[in-house]
Amino acid sequence: MRTTNPHSIEKKMIGRLHALYARKGISNEQKEAMLLDLTDGRTSHTNELSYKEAIYLWGYLNGHSDSLKPSTGNELMKRRRSGCLKTMQKIGVDTTDWKRINAYCMQPTIAGKPFSDISFEELVNLREKLESILKKNREYGTEQ
Repeated sequence: MRTTNPHSIEKKMIGRLHALYARKGISNEQKEAMLLDLTDGRTSHTNELSYKEAIYLWGYLNGHSDSLKPSTGNELMKRRRSGCLKTMQKIGVDTTDWKRINAYCMQPTIAGKPFSDISFEELVNLREKLESILKKNREYGTEQ
């Protein structure tokens, strides 16, 4: 059963992480420092981790990653851009032609700027818009 916040973690996962801290001999101070590092200073409390952060931390503590940070900003930006491009392609935008991609993004109702100028945060909003457009296209049978 999930808690009311879809991005928060279950009490069961919190308990498992605390048991793992104890098994690994991680002190409270070490745990807090680790959580602050993982969340870029957002929290030092396990119960305030997002689901993805908790899963990543579990893997890190079990030796599945050499880094406490899930990935660099560049990797995240590439993934976000790639997701937007894939969705544009499903909508019918020729994603092999940067002029067409930029023309599409320049529309005020889409992003109002060229694709390369869209920030990480704006890419989140763009992806939501594109998914909404794709959903409407599917509903009205106009999907490419």
